[in-house]
Amino acid sequence: MNTIFPDIQLRALKPPMQPAELLKTLRFNVSLTSSQEINCFIQEAEHDLNLYDKLIQHIKIKKAALKNDITRYRSLQSPIRKLPPETLRRIFGIAAGPNQCGRPCHGRGTSIFRLSSVCTRWREVALNSPELWANISIYMDLGAIRPLELCLRRSQQHPLSLQLDPGWDRAQAGTPISELFRLLLEHSRRWQHLDVRTVDFFAFDGIGEMPLLQSVKCCPFAGEIMPFGNAPNLRQLQILQEFHDVGEPVDLTSLPWSTLRHLDLVDTEHYWDREAIVECFRRGNKLQSFVYRHESEEYPSIRTRNEHCVVSNIESLSLELPNPDSFNYVLSEMIQAVTLPSLVNFTISCTPPEPYGEPNYIKFFMAWPGNVFSEFMERSKCNLTTLALKGIPLSESKLMPLLQLTPSLHTFILHEFLATEDAWDDDDFEDRKNKYQTVTESFLNRLAVSPLTADPFLSRNPLLPKLKWFTLRVQSHFDADAAFVELVKSRWVYPTGDLPFHDMETLRTVELHVLNRSLPKKVYEPLKAVDADGMMISVFGNGKRIV
Repeated sequence: MNTIFPDIQLRALKPPMQPAELLKTLRFNVSLTSSQEINCFIQEAEHDLNLYDKLIQHIKIKKAALKNDITRYRSLQSPIRKLPPETLRRIFGIAAGPNQCGRPCHGRGTSIFRLSSVCTRWREVALNSPELWANISIYMDLGAIRPLELCLRRSQQHPLSLQLDPGWDRAQAGTPISELFRLLLEHSRRWQHLDVRTVDFFAFDGIGEMPLLQSVKCCPFAGEIMPFGNAPNLRQLQILQEFHDVGEPVDLTSLPWSTLRHLDLVDTEHYWDREAIVECFRRGNKLQSFVYRHESEEYPSIRTRNEHCVVSNIESLSLELPNPDSFNYVLSEMIQAVTLPSLVNFTISCTPPEPYGEPNYIKFFMAWPGNVFSEFMERSKCNLTTLALKGIPLSESKLMPLLQLTPSLHTFILHEFLATEDAWDDDDFEDRKNKYQTVTESFLNRLAVSPLTADPFLSRNPLLPKLKWFTLRVQSHFDADAAFVELVKSRWVYPTGDLPFHDMETLRTVELHVLNRSLPKKVYEPLKAVDADGMMISVFGNGKRIV
């Protein structure tokens, strides 16, 4: 009898032959005189086989039920159940992305709609946290109305962050889509952050007061952008002048200069000449940061005036000039027209789009404007603390004079030419990559601190004595592994008070990314001890971390 499953009654318990007899019979061509007993056994065996299938299915169901019970009982012991509502609210705020209203979009993280449906306690926390409902991404279709109403109601009076996605055009102006704009305009007094890069601005006709609005991202339509007269606290503005826009470019002189602190301009089709950009410096006497991205293949049509525009408040300047044809020219035009005495953060980048055709597509016309940069630094008398040079074809001889002008740097980021996150792997471009090798052994030696035992008459003050954070991205031609290791060790091993040069800082964080080449682990082995001692070190070779 089956003691484990007593309800299972097996029949084929005794076969008509022993295994040896069955095997012997199968080997010889023996005719059976009677097959009734065999037929009966076959029927009983098929019956038992069906029972075993049911038994297996029953066991699978029991296993699934037990696993489910284990999960639920473990959930009762989960530490998250012991967290107070205030902590849960903080976690939700970190985990939840924008609340998607309308057509779902991938890659937006977990919305508060999903978190609030996990359990009663989580739902209670979510419903009592209006700030979690105030981050809204709206796809402009009819399906967005209901979730938008929920978000607006549950966010109560909390300031709103709104992103309007594509999906609406003028042809829908008379449809219920206008209900979305009516809902949004009713809450304009709560707008804090607004991304309307895909919406025609006539939809905002009759907009009310926006006293909380602090930042806007917008793409002009027919040369127009949304009105800012009712936004007295607007501090940050990004204007993306895209190639598909029609009409005249936005008149930059009409921006709310009295309130702006951070301006980000993206020009894809040379809508603004250099004079218009420099006019931003002249008018933006309260700007603290300025980002300019120039993607056009055209040269500026109007040269700037000879006088220098002094902007005393700008602390951060980022020039993103991805077109090699005009890179050096635009850079020269920009920095020779301004004087920035308060500048502390400076980023210059050139990340060319993937070329088509022959490798010689990428050409940098004009030389690196080293003299212009030197004049800019001497004229501004600023103390740069952060410098990022990304994708610029600089030789060591061009880089050294630049760094000698920036002794106060504590953060230095250097990406060699084409040493970007999505660097091309085509062999056709290897020669061009290798042509612009910036990071060499002699360069790293100039950053290193001489040992205490070195001849004091031969020792030199190292470049960048204040350096604390150092990042390098280099091509496979990098051949200064040992020099890099010695540099890192020399900027760490001495106690701060015993450094051989006055007022030296120790490195705190170092990153090295070598593309398309594996690194010798033995050479970098000493850095593991330095990392264990307190410095944060990350060394990657061909995408694999070795330290």
